[in-house]
Amino acid sequence: MSPEQATGMPALVDHRTDIYSLGITLYELACLKPAFPQEQEAAILKLIGNFSPPRPRSVRPDIPADLETVIQKAMSPERELRYATAADLAADLKCILDERPTKARPPTLLDQAGRWARRHQRAVSGGLLALTVALIGLTTAAAMITRSRWIAKESDRKAESSIRAEKEMLDGLVMNIAGDLEEFAGAESVRQNLLRKTARHYRRLMDDTEGTAERQSAAAVAYSAIGSMLVEMGLVGESVEMQKDASKFLEQLAKDAPDDVTLQKQLAVVESRLGVALTKTGQVEEAKEQLQKAIRRQERLIAREPGDESVQADLALSISNLALVQHELRESGQALETFDDAAKRFERLLAKNPEDEQLQQQLAMVFNNWAAEYASKRPNEAGRLHGRAVDLLRKAVGEDTSNLNVKRDLGLSLNNLGAALKRSGETQRARQAYGEAIGIRRELVQAVPARPTFQQDLATSWNNLGNLENRQGDFEAAAAAFGQAIGLYQPLAEKLTRNAAIQSSLGSVYSNLAITQEQAGQLEGAAESLARAVEFQRRAVAISPDVPLYQGLLAKHVETRMRVLSLLGRDGKTEEKSTNRFQSAGSADYSGGSAGIESSSSHPSIPSAKRLEP
Repeated sequence: MSPEQATGMPALVDHRTDIYSLGITLYELACLKPAFPQEQEAAILKLIGNFSPPRPRSVRPDIPADLETVIQKAMSPERELRYATAADLAADLKCILDERPTKARPPTLLDQAGRWARRHQRAVSGGLLALTVALIGLTTAAAMITRSRWIAKESDRKAESSIRAEKEMLDGLVMNIAGDLEEFAGAESVRQNLLRKTARHYRRLMDDTEGTAERQSAAAVAYSAIGSMLVEMGLVGESVEMQKDASKFLEQLAKDAPDDVTLQKQLAVVESRLGVALTKTGQVEEAKEQLQKAIRRQERLIAREPGDESVQADLALSISNLALVQHELRESGQALETFDDAAKRFERLLAKNPEDEQLQQQLAMVFNNWAAEYASKRPNEAGRLHGRAVDLLRKAVGEDTSNLNVKRDLGLSLNNLGAALKRSGETQRARQAYGEAIGIRRELVQAVPARPTFQQDLATSWNNLGNLENRQGDFEAAAAAFGQAIGLYQPLAEKLTRNAAIQSSLGSVYSNLAITQEQAGQLEGAAESLARAVEFQRRAVAISPDVPLYQGLLAKHVETRMRVLSLLGRDGKTEEKSTNRFQSAGSADYSGGSAGIESSSSHPSIPSAKRLEP
């Protein structure tokens, strides 16, 4: 009986059920023992629905490997992975008799991991998943090291093929499972451990002098990619060190092989990733230098190979990230020119590949970040750019509703569109845009509660809706919205103490709440909220002292607090000097984070975090 029959799903029964039964029959004839050794019918049904029998060769080692592969394919618990027809099964059995290769191939470790995850996603607890992932990661790493020694003894042709297959398998395993772990609350530490362990093994491969330069460079790029994933988890300092390490390593390889185009491409990608990571830590001047370095290298590559679209896309991305760094440094003129350049490059690529979802996303991010330059002085132009981003992302979401990152970007664009519409005086449209952004972002938080960035995004939209309601004089609705934002930001600030953007954002929300409380006549509450605003903004300044935005916001919070204290008949200057009761000790030791706040005349308004892409 097939799993779909055993679990009571008759609607799924078709001819592949018979193929499963044939597979089980072959299994028992080959192994000379029952596939499910239970006598009670209920117990057998449970086993069929939830477990797979041991591999045939683990029961009888003399069974031919090809026969085991055919049997396992025929009796796959997932009917989509079985033979499509009985004739296909018969054809492979004839190949075995004729000693010819079969069409069926043994499942890779990645296939096995993927099947396990699909079958047990809803049934297993987070702890069991974490244990399984850790075991998979350790097993894979051990197999990789063992295999690397074998590779060194093989011919160059076979070695190169093995390297590619090995890298694809490990990359897929790590990235897919690390991504899947985001969906499980409490699994963040396991995800971090998986990425760190894999990174250590890639680092060993980089230093393995018995391997080829191709293998070492591939390991360095993979090592860098894992560093980029750590940024999203708030581990920005660790990511920077990994990117620097990979960049130096590839630079040395490139010196030894100056004409190797592949090495130059890899080095440029890693240099660009390093620029992104440095920006996240607030080291924007150094980030600018790294991105310019990557751009110069990519321009030289395009001069050699003008038709290479992959390098053109990499260059457009580096230019887009540079524009955002220029924006953070308040280099407005240069930023506008650079955004325009990046947009035109992505538009040319998208004209050739109109269905490319990644290009749609990247161009939308250029429009979003570009609009920030027009936010205060030309809100209509900002709204036009945000609207273009929304249109691109609606199309992408419509084509792939399962892509959470595309949905996240759509929420970002709607949030920023709301800000532009508010500045243009289109209150109702702004409220609708914020409401839609909150709806999308709430769905993302519910789907992946363990991902901090989703919570940060939702808090951003609540804050901005609060600003809108305050401007309309609805102080109760405004305070409620700010409360929602604080409830989301507070645990993030306590957990991600080295993230300047989150500390600054929380300070700005407290400041916004204080302004609402003051206008509602709640001066004591306003003074308390402003004390919190000053505390968190000081943390941001300590983390990223060279970001002017944080310094300006801190000065504004302090000034507002002194004014409110004066209204209460208290000496603001004396209290400012004497009280630090909210400030955490050792805040000067913080490092990391990136700017994510823009400021209007009275209320700091938080746009969705501006995105730099690795």
